[in-house]
Amino acid sequence: MSINLQISKELEELLQKEASKKGMQLDSFLSKFLENSFLNKKNKSRLSAKESDLLQKINEGFSNEFWSRYKSLVRKRQREELTPSEMEELIGMTDKLESSNVERLTYLSELARIKKTTLPVLMKDLGIQPVPIDQ
Repeated sequence: MSINLQISKELEELLQKEASKKGMQLDSFLSKFLENSFLNKKNKSRLSAKESDLLQKINEGFSNEFWSRYKSLVRKRQREELTPSEMEELIGMTDKLESSNVERLTYLSELARIKKTTLPVLMKDLGIQPVPIDQ
């Protein structure tokens, strides 16, 4: 379902900033926010403090600026136009991504164990899908 909503420029900028902090696109951020605010209200009492903490850690991400720079460096690497300093920057960013993904999978695995489900089922339930980096 698609909804058109008129909001002030200030509110749009604030929402975009919050989405960027979480490494999410604005529409995904708003959808998750509304879902958490309304659909999950009934289930809030069912989440333990540990589950809430894990979900918060799972949802942490990189900013849009990080992703934009990363994708730019990847494209330059593919065109074989990277300078040595850019290559170092790309390697550092890749290391951060890999480390973050390992942490995220650890949190997801722990949450799956708590919920007595499998990791693939939990990821599907949470709507977590791999994002292609070459777009």
